[in-house]
Amino acid sequence: GVPAACEADLQASATQALIQYLFDKPGFQQDPVPETLRGNLIGAHCTCPTKLNGFSAVSEPFYLSFHHGKRDAVPRTMWKVGQRITVAQFVFGKNEDRPKLIVSSGQVVDNIAVPPSGGCVVSVEVALDGVDDTLAYPGFHQLFFYGDHKRDLAN
Repeated sequence: GVPAACEADLQASATQALIQYLFDKPGFQQDPVPETLRGNLIGAHCTCPTKLNGFSAVSEPFYLSFHHGKRDAVPRTMWKVGQRITVAQFVFGKNEDRPKLIVSSGQVVDNIAVPPSGGCVVSVEVALDGVDDTLAYPGFHQLFFYGDHKRDLAN
């Protein structure tokens, strides 16, 4: 896989490259949407890798769906409910000597149907371990990826 990111986001590109190098699997760059009723985080974007278990693994189920305005077709990957995941993002601060890495772990709760819900075609709801306020969860364009790798990345 080739690391790529939406909107030329250098932080997301660097995070993609790190995850691919360390774990040989792709990440899902997403726009975070706090789900405040259940205290979860929804990651939404318009396309998603299908080989979430690794580049040489079997693809997760997916189907082609319309993208905004029914003009393009994109894969809508179905994430395995109950699957342990990691959320990661490099953050390059203006006043910091080096970037910091935001890392959390959790599990997949649901694949949100779009439509009838609004937003991007791929919408994955996750429950994050130890995160009580998803409105305050830092970052944007974080990566969701399969496996609980929080401890691996903290070292």
